[in-house]
Amino acid sequence: MTDTPNDRYDAIIVGAGIIGAAVAFELAKKGYSTLNLDKLPASGYGSTSNSCAIVRAHYSTYDGVAMAYEGFSYWKDWAGYLDAEDERGHALYMQCGTVLFMLDGGHHEKVLPLFDQVDVPYEVWDNETLAERVPFFEHGTHGEPCRPEDDRFWAEPEGELIGALFTPDSGYVSDPQLATHNLQRAAEAVGGEFRFNAEVADVRRANGRVAGITLSDGTGIDAPIVVNVAGPHSFVINRMAGVYESGTGVFEGDKSKLIRLQGQEGAPVRLAVAPQATGDWPVTFRGSFNLAGAGWGVIEGIEFEADGEANVVLVSTSHITLESCLVRGLLADVELEN
Repeated sequence: MTDTPNDRYDAIIVGAGIIGAAVAFELAKKGYSTLNLDKLPASGYGSTSNSCAIVRAHYSTYDGVAMAYEGFSYWKDWAGYLDAEDERGHALYMQCGTVLFMLDGGHHEKVLPLFDQVDVPYEVWDNETLAERVPFFEHGTHGEPCRPEDDRFWAEPEGELIGALFTPDSGYVSDPQLATHNLQRAAEAVGGEFRFNAEVADVRRANGRVAGITLSDGTGIDAPIVVNVAGPHSFVINRMAGVYESGTGVFEGDKSKLIRLQGQEGAPVRLAVAPQATGDWPVTFRGSFNLAGAGWGVIEGIEFEADGEANVVLVSTSHITLESCLVRGLLADVELEN
């Protein structure tokens, strides 16, 4: 970081976790002048520090699988990818592989065709192989998620797994906070800057696009690009940027809500839901998706048979209500029924 901070950059990155630091590194390598801002005192101090740091490829979209698989090569040669020293040393990639359980209608049905398209190496294990390779797992399947005080939590398995999907190139990072600091040092080596204890108070806009940010101490910093990777705090930055000004509803109170979508015939819709309060994690919506960390859970593939309405019911199966959840329908208008 320079002794005299600039007041204009090509890109401001809000957040200095593992993603924010990686974005800075990649942009700075391409010649962008970058500034990471984080309200915490050091890189990787937020949700990154609580990360399981699992490196996997079993995502539900082609882009997600392809990007994750490309990432394997960076982790395998972490020092070579960074090409920068860190006084704390470099994080280690523990390539132990990952196991994805297979059950009827399970996630593997989406993943396997994508693995074949991307050429991700994998092995399909039957239950006998699963028991031999990882004998500490049981093979039973259970119902929807519930808490220990619920009698269903202690119920016997309802069925049995049909096997497992093993990806040998997967693994985990030894220290996600150290890996973030590695990326910070690598970004700084190619010109990136970081400011800590710096809280964003406003995302300024002009002529229909972003113009920069204002810090809580009144400091204004200009940039034509603002990247929001603030973790659980991201919804606050999105609100400052006006992301929620259209197509958004807010849950109030009840544990079940009907979402009415207005769209066009044949138009695919993605419905996204996120709790606003960080204390709400984790949240599970029956039959839809799990929210196990910061971000949006997404229901994909809702299609309208004709112009008009499509209804989706979200039911929270966790111990919390859906109060203070945000709902966003992409490519459709969202209306919440009382």
